[in-house]
Amino acid sequence: MVDKVVTVGYVPRLMKDSRRFTAVIVASTIGLCLLILTDWFPYLRGPQPDTDVWHWMYALRPYSRWWLVGIATLLFGGLTGWWMSANIKITPKRTGLFLVLLAGAALFLQLSLVFADRGAAYTELVDRALAVQTNGYFWHAAQVENLGDTLRNYPAQMTQFESDHVRTHPPGLLLANWQTIQIAKSTPLLDPVATAVQHRRCTDLWLLDNPPHISVALGIWAILPAILAVTAVFPAYLVGYTLTLNPRHAIVGAVFAASVPSLLIFTPTPDQLSAVMTLWLFWVALHAIRKKTYPLFFLAGVILSIMSFVSLGNAVLLLLLIFSAYLHDIRHNWIPYGLIFGVGASLVWLIYWATFGVAPWEIAFAGLAEHETLVLSNRNYGSWLLFNGLDLLSFLGLPILIGFVALLFSNAVEVSQSVRQVGIATAVLLLILNFSGSVRGEVGRIWLFIFPLMATCAGLYYARKLSIRQIVWAAWSQLLVVIAVGLAWQPIEGTIVVAERPLIELGVPQTVTNIEFENGIVLTGTSLNQRVGSIDLTLFWQSEGGIQRPYTVFNHLVDSENNLIAQSDGWSMNGQWPTSCWSADEIIPDPYTIKLPSSLPVGEYRLLTGFYDAKDLTRLSLAESGETAVFLTYIHIEEQ
Repeated sequence: MVDKVVTVGYVPRLMKDSRRFTAVIVASTIGLCLLILTDWFPYLRGPQPDTDVWHWMYALRPYSRWWLVGIATLLFGGLTGWWMSANIKITPKRTGLFLVLLAGAALFLQLSLVFADRGAAYTELVDRALAVQTNGYFWHAAQVENLGDTLRNYPAQMTQFESDHVRTHPPGLLLANWQTIQIAKSTPLLDPVATAVQHRRCTDLWLLDNPPHISVALGIWAILPAILAVTAVFPAYLVGYTLTLNPRHAIVGAVFAASVPSLLIFTPTPDQLSAVMTLWLFWVALHAIRKKTYPLFFLAGVILSIMSFVSLGNAVLLLLLIFSAYLHDIRHNWIPYGLIFGVGASLVWLIYWATFGVAPWEIAFAGLAEHETLVLSNRNYGSWLLFNGLDLLSFLGLPILIGFVALLFSNAVEVSQSVRQVGIATAVLLLILNFSGSVRGEVGRIWLFIFPLMATCAGLYYARKLSIRQIVWAAWSQLLVVIAVGLAWQPIEGTIVVAERPLIELGVPQTVTNIEFENGIVLTGTSLNQRVGSIDLTLFWQSEGGIQRPYTVFNHLVDSENNLIAQSDGWSMNGQWPTSCWSADEIIPDPYTIKLPSSLPVGEYRLLTGFYDAKDLTRLSLAESGETAVFLTYIHIEEQ
């Protein structure tokens, strides 16, 4: 249905009302952001924040890392304001270019928020992708030895998974991560990615002991959800254009869909993928409902089938589609369309059932049982009816929420009937989700799959209700919520493997050497101080970088018959900075203390050093001689 024309008599009143409306949006958003940043009202983060009951953590990021977020926000907001304010003739090519730029700005904003959380942004993404409780899908996929056995016994294995997310979800995401690992295994050209990922978790023995393709696949999943999340602008635009036939209004819908806080903050998580897929599903479903063609109904069903195989919660989108079809008057002759859609919606599950003998309800019952144990039995139903709503203020964004609610109570003068019908259908689904009690907490993440659709509807309402300048103010207000939540709360946190270079004074070696090992490590010098009962030794290393194994340094004192008398072995720099962490041309001062036996006979001993891999005790050889140890000096032991 195309938008109706606003009559002249309504214009002055609408303009006056829109100014007040915009002022309310801006003022209330500023107030909310102040509450979030200062934590003046901690119950915004969930119930009982000072107890063990679940809530979002308050963790204001260091001011020194806010600058990149500021630049990214200015880029996103400036791009939006310029495009809307400039009198540009809308063409498909220009619209496509703007959407690409908008997606890039959204990706930059995502990564800047990760940087604010931790200066080493990509390292943080890798940690989050591997974290068991934050994600868990890759961790378990990397340990699958036989995919067929896993899929055949999946309902029984669900209770054994370490990750809460994997325990409550179908095997779709586990399968996707496993398949990525297999692709990486057969693509050796991606090996440089492995080196980059391993260097970021250079003290993680689990990752370093696994083949390089595990690291490659991890590196892909560390960034893939973030990239796919920003592509939400494209289906959001298509949904908006389908509903209004107005490209400018559709662009406004895409802008607000791209600025949903949870879409930009939960990086990288599979929930971002569901958000994008919902928009594509709804776009295909809209065309199917309007054109009443069987292939489109089947395609919509297949998309829903894939989504439900990823998360059982996505299956509730069926209610949204049914209600949307009802509002669009597809009540007559609906049986054949429903059957075709049902075949598509069952397709992935039927293939799984036929191939591995696991009925869909077995997965559903096992997942719901785990969900009951982990969540529903531990959280009060009544309190979450309120706190789920509070989460919407922050993770959907107050400007979007205001626009969405206003849409529900709008009339034909303010917005087209089609947009309002979609808004009503979405609101009904949201109410069903809330009052069902199926979600108690974390709706900022769990309901992310529906947030961009709500944002698109709110944007379409603003496009009809507000002037261009007022829309820009609303869009900037939405960005303020993104910044406040992203800088003040800790909604996602990876398992950090501490790999920070310790502060050890470089110093100057007493003896300069130039002894090279086979992998490019060079012993550039040594310093030695012999004391009563011990030897203080500092080795100075330098390498070409890119060493994939955390070699152990050995320092052995041997007698004339090569018997081991004393030793000090370990990772370099007091065990905190192994060779897998070294960068090219970095000077590594590596101190050791070798304690001598109290009954050591008088005599002359040799001090040797070198490297070995603790995994199999294999020693590194010297580049020229092939020897596996470097002779440093003689140690003379005199009678005490």
